[in-house]
Parts: sequence; structure tokens; C-alpha cells
Amino acid sequence: MSLIAGLVGDQLFENGSYRDSVIYYSRSNKSFEEVALKFLNTNQQSYLCLYLEKFLDRVILLAKTNRAKDYKPQKILLSTWVVELKLNELNKLKITTETHPKDNE
Repeated sequence: MSLIAGLVGDQLFENGSYRDSVIYYSRSNKSFEEVALKFLNTNQQSYLCLYLEKFLDRVILLAKTNRAKDYKPQKILLSTWVVELKLNELNKLKITTETHPKDNE
């Protein structure tokens, strides 16, 4: 099933359905690096952030079920990356509003 999810995710990604591709990639056995690079290389940071959030949910679930392994570094790294992407998005919005203020007259 995870192989099919990866193939469907690839097809959706190629068709530009990035949000749907994130859902399928999060269910697939595709490597984290491969999927993250796809979104990075196509400048789709908002969908990369969504994928990171879904991947983080998966890591948190793994941490709950497998207490023998320490998932703390992965959780910290993913959380930091999500925060960085969100801050970058906010910064872009701030720049846009400062350079194109609305006329209140």
C-alpha cells in the first residue's frame, strides 16, 4: 500500500496537485530526503512545511509506540525546520504589506 501511495504522490506532484501529493507522500515509503528535495527544488515551501508537519506527526507516533529508541533529535530538527519555514512566510507577508500599503484615504 505504501508503494502505491508513493506512486500516486509522484503523479499528483507532477500534475501540480501539491497538497494532495503531501497526503500520499506522508503515507508512502518514499524517503524523507527525496520528498523534501522535491518540494525544495520546485520552490514549494508551504507544501514542504505541510509535509514536515505530517512527517513530524508520524515521528511522534513512532516515539509513543517504540520507547526503546530516542526520537527527540528528529522531533527537534523537524520542529525547528517547520518554525523556520513559517517565520520565513511571515517575513514575506510583512515585506509585501510594507511595500504595497493599502490606501486608507
